Amino acid sequence: MGLEFNKKDIGNRIRKLRADKGLTQEEFCKKNNLKTAGNLSAIEKGRAYPTIDTILYICKFSGVSSDFLLFGKPDERYIEHKEKHQKAQNTLKQVLEHYRSMIQSAEFRLKAEIESEEMELKSLEISWEAYKAGHFKFDQADGPNQLHQRMKSNKFIIDTQQRELQRIEQLSATLDSDLKSIEETFL
Repeated sequence: MGLEFNKKDIGNRIRKLRADKGLTQEEFCKKNNLKTAGNLSAIEKGRAYPTIDTILYICKFSGVSSDFLLFGKPDERYIEHKEKHQKAQNTLKQVLEHYRSMIQSAEFRLKAEIESEEMELKSLEISWEAYKAGHFKFDQADGPNQLHQRMKSNKFIIDTQQRELQRIEQLSATLDSDLKSIEETFL
């Protein structure tokens, strides 16, 4: 009499490994070189045995031994792999949250600086209009030129800061997209 494998237990272990990775049957099939999700479904339900190739692919992909997959024997490598994966996942989340915080801080700072520069520009424009209307005069002959230069400089600063803010907003969107992609892949 040969070894007896319980199809239902094997299927349950494979389903759990797939669920631990957060994959659909189709995604799991693609990553493990399996032919169809229907075949995987039959294996998970205990209606069919996996082939040796399928067992090997799943073991390699999931980081478990064939003893665990076939017989349910505790697999220290899988437990260790899962713990390391959890630590890496937590570290990755912390790093990404740190970058998100830095980006949000830079975005907040730039918005405040732009608002301040815009208020100063408004004040300069009011002064310029008052000068042009003859409501006040400058002490120095080059006063109008200095005011005009300050207005130009202020507009340049605002334009530069707004471009920087756009880059930060793009970086924030990219970070959010990357975080979502990482979560879908690893978490």
